[in-house]
Amino acid sequence: MALTDIKIKRTTAKTKDFWLTDEKGLRLLIKKNGAKYWRLKYRFGGKQKTLAIGVYPEISLKMARDLRTEARQQLKEGIDPSQAKKEKMYSMIMNDTNTFSKIALDWWKHEKVTWTEDHANRLLHRLEKNAFKYLDNKPMDKILTRDILIVIKNIEKRGALDIAGRVLQDIRRVFTYAVRRDLLKFNPALDLTGVVKLKKRQHQPSMQNEELGQFMYELEQYSNRGHLLTQYALQLLIYTFTRSGEIRGATWDEFDFKKSIWKIPAERMKMGTEHLVPLSKQALSVLVSQSSRNFRH
Repeated sequence: MALTDIKIKRTTAKTKDFWLTDEKGLRLLIKKNGAKYWRLKYRFGGKQKTLAIGVYPEISLKMARDLRTEARQQLKEGIDPSQAKKEKMYSMIMNDTNTFSKIALDWWKHEKVTWTEDHANRLLHRLEKNAFKYLDNKPMDKILTRDILIVIKNIEKRGALDIAGRVLQDIRRVFTYAVRRDLLKFNPALDLTGVVKLKKRQHQPSMQNEELGQFMYELEQYSNRGHLLTQYALQLLIYTFTRSGEIRGATWDEFDFKKSIWKIPAERMKMGTEHLVPLSKQALSVLVSQSSRNFRH
């Protein structure tokens, strides 16, 4: 016999859980604490299964029957109602919490332990300025390749081609992180390889071997008409084959004159590992000359 609202309201709890049965698999579980739960009994793939429909009276008898009808229609279409419900809930979670900026911040926190503080801050600022507000208007799993392309093209319009390439790389890595966490099925940024315009570079001509001697001679004379610190920095750059930023940021405590070693600390290196630079006699001579004149970096 089919249930009625009056029968449901008049049914009270007992010492044990029990069921009230409606039609076509719909049942109401009455718990011993008085709570009432709608359940739909059905078969899918040759197995007996149960779909949790909701709690009475939030889900009324009419609503429960409507949801039963919807579930039975899914069965006719070869869809498991329980799986469909899980996917719907997953989609709702994605819509509410898994925005691009949230996943990007999770990725950033996960990766920043391998970066220098300066690199980590610069990368986050780049994403905040160029990607967050544009990609957060859609849930993560609804962002398409063309949405990312629009972001990149807007950066290109500013003439910031180098930034466009870096932002695309950052976005691609965020989506890869989401895929690996099983939040997405695929990475929509993978198909954008080669879309960023290449900036025409005007390279300065390299110095020829026969020009090096004259250059070193003129560098020795530079102190007569230029800044002595600039002369020392250029000489040290040549003798150590390091980057200009490493020269500019060097401090005296990094140099071990007894062992002829320059220890560049991990926090100043892009890869986050200490770098040891052997110091030749010429490099040591430059450093001694510089220290004797009380220059400080």
